[in-house]
Amino acid sequence: MQRLVFLLLLCFSLSAFSQNEKFKSVFVYNFTKYISWPKTESEKSFQMGLIGKSLSLLDELKQVAGKSKVGNRPIVVKEVAASDELSNYQILIITDSESSRLKEVLAKVKGKPVLVITNSPGLAQAGACINFVEIDGKLKFEVNKRAVESQGLEISASLVNFGILIEPK
Repeated sequence: MQRLVFLLLLCFSLSAFSQNEKFKSVFVYNFTKYISWPKTESEKSFQMGLIGKSLSLLDELKQVAGKSKVGNRPIVVKEVAASDELSNYQILIITDSESSRLKEVLAKVKGKPVLVITNSPGLAQAGACINFVEIDGKLKFEVNKRAVESQGLEISASLVNFGILIEPK
């Protein structure tokens, strides 16, 4: 009986985690509707990069990308390799396991039109543009408007109002 309860709890936890990753992928896509990147003729696709291992989030992002576009540009989602030029991405998502790399990533994309999204407490204050948080069991996001604007991006007031505005340290 204990094994059955344990298995049911494990299945529920995995299902909830998977559902959370699905919500994150939809949020990320919707962010593209409320943030403006500088116009560049040479960019054929909209690049999203995932820094760190999260197969479920990567799969969810790829599913959304397969059905959606940013403007008229198809979305390409990749797991970021160590040798990748980070400023080639329009969105970089740093997984929990790589959150310690935030300062390094920010230094590499400083002033470039790259939206940096994280998933760990305190990272919006540390310079991430958007940070996912869970409050009362619900997925929400923090917005560091100053960080978004310092990347040369424009953010709509609607997105700022929908999120939790964070003032950096």
